[in-house]
Amino acid sequence: MQILPEILLVVLGGVLAAGTGWLLDRAREKANIKKAKELFIIGVCDDLRNSIELFEKIEDEWEKTTTIWFVTLNEIKESRQFYQNSKSYLILIDDSDLRKKISRYYLKSTNLINILEFQQNRIIQILGKLSDLIRDIRNENPDMDYKQAADFAKPYLPKELEEIEKLQQTLPSDINKLSDFKLQAVDILKSMESLKV
Repeated sequence: MQILPEILLVVLGGVLAAGTGWLLDRAREKANIKKAKELFIIGVCDDLRNSIELFEKIEDEWEKTTTIWFVTLNEIKESRQFYQNSKSYLILIDDSDLRKKISRYYLKSTNLINILEFQQNRIIQILGKLSDLIRDIRNENPDMDYKQAADFAKPYLPKELEEIEKLQQTLPSDINKLSDFKLQAVDILKSMESLKV
């Protein structure tokens, strides 16, 4: 009969140990979630600050050279790798409106960055094709100067030159959209910096 109280003590000790282990695991899990949220907020805030500067840089470069520099676009893409690799942690942000803002901002601004890159790349391809044609014409007709060869080459690339004209018309309005994304980034940054972890 004395075995029964000892068994009860052993069972009670086991329950206490399991409960304590569960509580410790729960506390550790909570601390890990808090740390992940903290790091996510820091990473997104760093990217937003960087994006604001780089959007301004693209606008400045465009104003000075009417060119979108791939180096700057690549800087933005590189900066966004943190968000792309960690966007599943967005769920840790309690404010659903803020989550939507962040998600939309990254989706739409990334789309614009890709459009700008495509447009600039297409202009370079067409100008390269035109340059090659002008070079070939001048090689066959050494007495032609560059302007004469260019005038001679243009009728051979009517669709491409029409495309470049359209691109040169749409690029400024697409560049202007960066200002909207800059404002969104500032707004999201303020909201993120005020979050309690």
